[in-house]
Amino acid sequence: MAAHGIAHANAAFCRALGYDLAALRAMRSVDVLAQQSRASISEIESAVRTDGVWRGTLVRQRQDGTTFISSASVLALADRSGALAHFVGVERDITQESQLREQLIHSERLAAVGQLVASVAHEVGTPLHSIAWHVQALAEETSLTLEMKKRITVIDEQLS
Repeated sequence: MAAHGIAHANAAFCRALGYDLAALRAMRSVDVLAQQSRASISEIESAVRTDGVWRGTLVRQRQDGTTFISSASVLALADRSGALAHFVGVERDITQESQLREQLIHSERLAAVGQLVASVAHEVGTPLHSIAWHVQALAEETSLTLEMKKRITVIDEQLS
């Protein structure tokens, strides 16, 4: 598959990659794959030869060097005698869906952290309210020494 040329590409594929059809026909299928997907070529070819189909995700590389994520299905196309004649790929750019999925995961993690923080704040806040109430009650005691009143004032200020 890596050594095979591109026989045909529809207009959407040409636009997505930034090449015209003539330029794509002069290329090999591996030439429009980003480096991280090039290792998958032998796996794809083997699966298509064995099972007749491969489905997965590829990273395509445009003419300008930028990349996009593609959901791909590659199928075997046989000639009249039943021999494998071509590989046919059907792809869809899923970059936006992948980005949205990552944002959703990030948002869910932030929400979980927020819930944890709220729970901890509640667990810490409840005893602090009780302590503050008792400190205020102590401050109203008439039998306290001046030193004790200063310490209670410091505690009360720290709790407020």
